[in-house]
Amino acid sequence: MNGYLSLGRWFFVLPFVAFGVWHFTDTQAYVENVVPAYLPAKQFLVYLAGAALIICSALMLIGKYDRTAAVVLSIILLGFVFTVHLPNTLNDFTREAALTRLLNNLALAGGAMIYARYVAEDK
Repeated sequence: MNGYLSLGRWFFVLPFVAFGVWHFTDTQAYVENVVPAYLPAKQFLVYLAGAALIICSALMLIGKYDRTAAVVLSIILLGFVFTVHLPNTLNDFTREAALTRLLNNLALAGGAMIYARYVAEDK
């Protein structure tokens, strides 16, 4: 059972690698469709977020500073919630995608906190 449950660590972290890579490969879509107009240097912020996601993921996968990486990841995700997804949701209540992104990032931030508290602690 523990072997099966240990897969959860990988299942949680690997999507963040993909999310980070997408920030680099589909930058214009993020800039046009996700990042609110009031944020400055949109393209730079998309690249910065992508790099942060990849770095946190890598640290968590190799098990080096993974508690710190999980905490930083949760902060990044909450930053997305409050600076990007909440304003997008409030500006357009009928847009399900904005609300879905908000709730998704909120849940992932909670998962990162759980990871920091329990998974990184087990080593």
